[in-house]
Amino acid sequence: MINTYCNCRNLVNAACENNVITMQMTYYNCQNLQNAVCGNNVTDMISTYSNCIKLQNAVCGDNVINMSSTYYNCRNLTDAVCGNSVINMSSTYMNCIKLVNAVCGDNVIYMPSTYAYCINLTNAICGNNVAYMNYTYMNCINLKNATCGNNVITMNSTYTYCSNLINAACGDNVQNMYNTYSHCTSLVNAVCGNNVTDMINTYYNCINLTNAICGNNVINMHNTYYNCTNL
Repeated sequence: MINTYCNCRNLVNAACENNVITMQMTYYNCQNLQNAVCGNNVTDMISTYSNCIKLQNAVCGDNVINMSSTYYNCRNLTDAVCGNSVINMSSTYMNCIKLVNAVCGDNVIYMPSTYAYCINLTNAICGNNVAYMNYTYMNCINLKNATCGNNVITMNSTYTYCSNLINAACGDNVQNMYNTYSHCTSLVNAVCGNNVTDMINTYYNCINLTNAICGNNVINMHNTYYNCTNL
């Protein structure tokens, strides 16, 4: 079902058969689509509902593996749940400005830009197998609490401009933290693991940061605590 209903702007409700496996860009830019259900055998949902700006309810099956950009720019989506088989969530909910709660499965590995610009997201939990979190929550201005697993390797710009983030912890395997918490103006406490090597701009402009600990293997610390006036 690649591009099957792409640009069908009058489509309101959609369901696919149980035998469908691939749904790449199936409903892309169906701007009036409100409800959508996909079958249990779907594994590929790349950009399936991307730019469906009126989509409110969406359910995907337990066998989906790739959800890259699946709900990108679905501005009316409020709740989202993905199955335990998902591995790739790159940009899955990016710019879903009404999304409040988000949970991802335990097998997700890739989360770059997953929730970027989800300005109403308040709580977020990611699984223990996530390795790549670049830009994951960038500009989630209402995010207060966030947890990530111990297998994360890269966290470049993960929480940039999360101005309400109070507490954040990263796992022991993180290596790259470029810009990770920059402009997190409510952040008070911060701890990074012993494997971190890059902390350029990590806490840039975190004006309320009072406590910060970095590991023994840091190599680059250019502007790490710039304008952290309470540190």
